[in-house]
Amino acid sequence: MKNIASYKIKVFIEFVTVLVAFILGLVTYEFIPDMVASHWNIYGMANGYMPKPWGVFLLPIIMAGIFVLMQTVPLLDARKMFREQLGRRFHRFVVLLFLFFLYLYTLILAWNLGVQFNFSLYLLPAFSVLFYAIGNLIEHVEPNMFIGVRTPWTLSHPVVWEKVHSLGGRLFKDCAVIAMFGLLFPPLAFVFAIIPVVAVGLFLIVYSYVEWRRLA
Repeated sequence: MKNIASYKIKVFIEFVTVLVAFILGLVTYEFIPDMVASHWNIYGMANGYMPKPWGVFLLPIIMAGIFVLMQTVPLLDARKMFREQLGRRFHRFVVLLFLFFLYLYTLILAWNLGVQFNFSLYLLPAFSVLFYAIGNLIEHVEPNMFIGVRTPWTLSHPVVWEKVHSLGGRLFKDCAVIAMFGLLFPPLAFVFAIIPVVAVGLFLIVYSYVEWRRLA
């Protein structure tokens, strides 16, 4: 019963973040310019725009879609691997992901309402928390059908899966720390946040193959 109650609370929080995003969009809509800034360069300045309806409501729609997906996927998992193996740690991560989206959406609205700031710099703390949460999640995740470093080599060998995800969890946590260094170098904030994560992702793919060859 406790697990069910906890799960319902997390689902409620996710639903509320989606609802709040739509409400924010509706409340600010008439004050938003016809062309909405929707993309920023590595220096945190807007360099891409889209029409107002999409610019204001695209992210809330994406959040709503992810919310529906998160409620649907466990129902399709006949063997209950999703619920039993991922459990509470995964659902906490999903809540954090929705809060990240809501924070991102708030920044987008603020910028388009005329508040000028270095967009990348304001995203760094959120990215850092998200990367740490990803590390904490995959560090403990067992083989499953949905998340993780799901290469042919990790999926075919449980020891490879364990080694890759144990190392990957630590590396993503390191990425969280590295991202915060971007606060000291504002022009390179985006580089500190993204390049290490991309490098870790590519490394883990190669590492999974090397370990599979070694253990095969």
